[in-house]
Amino acid sequence: MAQPSSHALVVAVNPTSGKGKAKKLAEETVDAFRGRGFTVDVIVCGSDGELRSALRRRLDNPHGALIVVGGDGMVHTALQVLMDHPDTPLGIVPAGTGNDIARAVGMDQANPLSAVDNIVRSLGSGPRRIDLGEARHGDVVSRFGAVYSAGFDALVNERANQLRFPRGTSRYTVAMLLELSTLTARSYRLTVDNHCYEQEALLVAVANAESFGGGMRIVPDTAIDDGVLQVFTVAPLGRGSFVKLYPKVFSGSHLDHPAVTIRPAQSVRIEVDDIVGYADGERVGPLPVDIRVLPGILPVLAEAPGF
Repeated sequence: MAQPSSHALVVAVNPTSGKGKAKKLAEETVDAFRGRGFTVDVIVCGSDGELRSALRRRLDNPHGALIVVGGDGMVHTALQVLMDHPDTPLGIVPAGTGNDIARAVGMDQANPLSAVDNIVRSLGSGPRRIDLGEARHGDVVSRFGAVYSAGFDALVNERANQLRFPRGTSRYTVAMLLELSTLTARSYRLTVDNHCYEQEALLVAVANAESFGGGMRIVPDTAIDDGVLQVFTVAPLGRGSFVKLYPKVFSGSHLDHPAVTIRPAQSVRIEVDDIVGYADGERVGPLPVDIRVLPGILPVLAEAPGF
């Protein structure tokens, strides 16, 4: 079998990521890699299904790395394909609206093209390894890099996907307002490392990284390579109190609120009625779900300070 060349890269881009900014950034990224002597195989896809099919075809041939130019949705898709290519390192050029996984591995959001230099250095020194979460819905298995949502945020995502108008980010604002209008705690059964809890909650999430939703730092003290997940819950609150608490997650100042609980875990089972789970902002399946951490399973190309 042919050995992969470290100078042969697959660069995948969704031109609609980041309200279209990914297309221009991808062109600059490809030029930058080629200018450094790399052979670049470019995949441009606008849908998840097309991207998965194209990645599987290309990665069946040896390559040095997969580079994703996009946001968390693009990275999430790449993680599913990389299940079958566990030795292929992943590089991320942040070009989405959220970029929480890129943030977790230290990529500069303000200067996304700097990721090229970061990736090139890591190709020379060798990739780092990060954890992933694995979610099982029956026989369906998926992996996530940032956060699995099983509460209010999942309901907002599901509502937004059902709305036909408005388009763009405004759809999520409308969905959030609709969900807030009927805000109700749900009865959860959580099994955290074989310890069972019955809990009423508004929000339940399992975090592999500190943030989701474009910088909502629900567990600011965690790291994507610490070998542990964090189970984040918010107990029942009135609508006004919840609205006051919600924005605090962007600064991480919500941790001392009495309704907030964080439990470290290696494995989690979440049981609740009528909720569809979302991972990295992508729809993955109805609950119940079994989640476990996969320590150090993914090689990533990142040499930023602090990671």
